[in-house]
Amino acid sequence: MSELTEALQRIKHWIEVNTPLDNNFNPGLNFACIDTLLKNLPFKIPREVRELYEFFDGGSRVELFPFWGFYSLEEAIKNCHDWVEVYRKNCEPLHQLPLFWLAGEYYVICEEEEIDSSPVWFRPKG
Repeated sequence: MSELTEALQRIKHWIEVNTPLDNNFNPGLNFACIDTLLKNLPFKIPREVRELYEFFDGGSRVELFPFWGFYSLEEAIKNCHDWVEVYRKNCEPLHQLPLFWLAGEYYVICEEEEIDSSPVWFRPKG
C-alpha cells in the first residue's frame, strides 16, 4: 500500500469520526473507469491523482478538508474543458485539472506523458 493511500485512509477515518453527517464520499473508481473518463483528454494525469480517484471520487457535498470541496473526476474533466479558453487567453498551461474548490480552485498541472506527481496550484476566483 502506498503512502498516499495510507494517508487517505487516515483522512477518511478522521472525517467519518469527526464529521459523519457532512460528507458523502463517492466510492473510488476502478482503473478501467478512470481510463474511460480520461481517454479524450490531451494529457495524462499524475499517478498520485489517479490514486486519489481510485480511493474516492469526490461527490456531492464532500469536504475533503473543512470547506474544501472535492470534484468528482467527471466534474473535474468538465471544468477542465470549460476553462480551456480562459487558460489560452491568459497564456497559461492548457493541461490543468481542477481537483478542489474553496474561494477559487485548486488544480494540478498535467503532462502529455504520465508523471508520478505534480504540485497543486491555487487559482483565486475573480
